[in-house]
Amino acid sequence: MRRLVALVALVVFIPTAALAYATDPATVKAQIRRAWMGNDAKAIRVANCESSLNPKAVDPSHTYFGLWQFSKSTWKAYGGPGTDPRLVNSYRQTQVAWRLFKARRWAPWPYCGKQ
Repeated sequence: MRRLVALVALVVFIPTAALAYATDPATVKAQIRRAWMGNDAKAIRVANCESSLNPKAVDPSHTYFGLWQFSKSTWKAYGGPGTDPRLVNSYRQTQVAWRLFKARRWAPWPYCGKQ
């Protein structure tokens, strides 16, 4: 019974915008603010620099994917589900980026992280 109550509480308190596959910049920014839990102004600048806040972005060489431009190996190493970040909503992409940031600070984004 306690698990059911916890699950219901989780469903009730997570806004749908946090779970949606957002492509509009305002919602993506809100999701970054929610998931990043601090330093979010810089995180928004980095994501904007990396992908123009587009969770379906891919670089010209097809090496980096999604909102934060993950390599597939980094995506997997930091708990990204599946093999392609673009198939996961922008909030989940941002949660993986947060874990990467916690481990390596801004180093994974060498150009955009310096801005």
